[in-house]
Amino acid sequence: MNILYTHKRALGQTVNFTKTDASFSEGVPTECKNQIKLLLDIREVLLYDKYLGAPTFVGRSRKKPFLFLIDHMKKCLSGWMDELVS
Repeated sequence: MNILYTHKRALGQTVNFTKTDASFSEGVPTECKNQIKLLLDIREVLLYDKYLGAPTFVGRSRKKPFLFLIDHMKKCLSGWMDELVS
């Protein structure tokens, strides 16, 4: 909190904690995660969360997490084509 306060004083910018989430690497102990979340009053981003419709974690495969976008676009285009044909 001291670091964030110093940042605010120096730059005039503040963190909006209602819009702030945290992600932790696998090596961070659960107790440490809980202390940080409690201290800052933020939530943890989980692997299955999405932000603006995109997955928050992609992992090694850069293609697989975004296949839902291709399927969605195919459905939209199919609907438009059906309307044009009729």
